[in-house]
Amino acid sequence: DLKGGLSFILKINNNIKEKNSLESHWKNDIYKITEIISKRINALGIIEPIIRPIGKDKIEIQLPGVSTKENPDAIIFLKKPAKLTFHIVNRDYFPHFSKEIDYPLGYDVYQEEHVDPMTGKVYIENLFLQRVPSMTGSAIKKAFTRMNEYGKHEIILKFTEEGIKHFAEITRYITNINKSDPYNNYPDNHPSKFGRIAIVLDGDICSSPFVREEIVGDSASISGNFTQRQAIELENVLNNPLEYELIVEEVSEIGPTIAQESRRSSIYALIASASSVAVFMALYYFIPGFIAIFIVFINIIIILGILSSLGATITLTGIAALILTIGMAVDANILILERIREEINLRESTTIDSLNKGFSKAFSTIIDANITTLLIGFILISLGSGTIKGFGITLSIGIFTTIFCALIFNRILLEFFLYTKI
Repeated sequence: DLKGGLSFILKINNNIKEKNSLESHWKNDIYKITEIISKRINALGIIEPIIRPIGKDKIEIQLPGVSTKENPDAIIFLKKPAKLTFHIVNRDYFPHFSKEIDYPLGYDVYQEEHVDPMTGKVYIENLFLQRVPSMTGSAIKKAFTRMNEYGKHEIILKFTEEGIKHFAEITRYITNINKSDPYNNYPDNHPSKFGRIAIVLDGDICSSPFVREEIVGDSASISGNFTQRQAIELENVLNNPLEYELIVEEVSEIGPTIAQESRRSSIYALIASASSVAVFMALYYFIPGFIAIFIVFINIIIILGILSSLGATITLTGIAALILTIGMAVDANILILERIREEINLRESTTIDSLNKGFSKAFSTIIDANITTLLIGFILISLGSGTIKGFGITLSIGIFTTIFCALIFNRILLEFFLYTKI
């Protein structure tokens, strides 16, 4: 809203209609394409993008703070087909076990993320994958999930005519290596017992199943300890919706949408309200009030610094979250100063003791209020999108900085003032 950005509409090539005539398949493709594009935009570090389907064959994308002049390849990067490839995994060398001089020729290092189905913990496995893919996503005709006889999720692959031939050759090659290894006395669950083939999408390993025997026929199954969500995600990857061509139907550069007079009025209102709060704090609390004003100012600088390091673009929702954070920061400082004043008025302890008691009594209230707001911020981030998600991100950052500035930095300055005054 303040800086403008890039807006464009991508349309799926109409030839896809011949492939997926059913409306349910059509909708699934649209949402899978939207998900892949969202991941690519997140990789660019763009904050508060808007990605939404329009009808059955179009996707609208708005990128705040992005221009074709500074990022001429942004649209090309986002609309390019998703590259789905299959690579043979080296079963004798592992990057975390071997030294650099032992790295096999013709292999690159990849990382696969695993989630323990029992504990939910995430761990990373480093693998050597053949640099040249053995098969591409064009060999997959269709993929779907089902429950096997053991009640576990598995993914069924249906191959094209060329895919049947290629996959049989790959699995035959891996199986022959398994049988010809005279030292293959590993237990069945050891990573070197059987060969593996990695499924790679846009340079990331999605899965690396073991190949126990040669697979002949028009279908194959991938089994394991998949959750339903993991199985569906792998199914979506294998169906590879972005193999279809995306056409740029409309592109527009968006300039600032707020009129100059409105911007000027907003700035004047911000200055007037901030000045009023600052004057009130200074007159009512004197030196502690000046310290509180300085703390709020530092809080704003830290928030803007974090947003800048993230490459964020300030929008109206971001400004709203920033203003809300400022209000919470002022509220926290007032709460602390009022608690300290109460202790001083009791005349039962020294000024230093009153300071300690004031912070102690205000601590639980400040933490409770900010954690409650932080939960709302997390909900907005996880369930929201676009500007709503951006509001949650800015709000969550502001909560952490407010707690730090109010409870730690503020206390350091107040104690410094009291001790130096003594």
